[in-house]
Amino acid sequence: VDIGLFLTLNDEDLKEIGIRRNTDRNVILAVIEECNNRLFEYRNDKSA
Repeated sequence: VDIGLFLTLNDEDLKEIGIRRNTDRNVILAVIEECNNRLFEYRNDKSA
């Protein structure tokens, strides 16, 4: 999985790849959300 694909993963995707514990999925989803937020802010700052 490359970073581009990683940033698109959702709860169902994580279940499919074998991450069974809800707590673990929530941690990963929080990291994905934070990365996407920072990427969005970075892109907006560059275009301003």
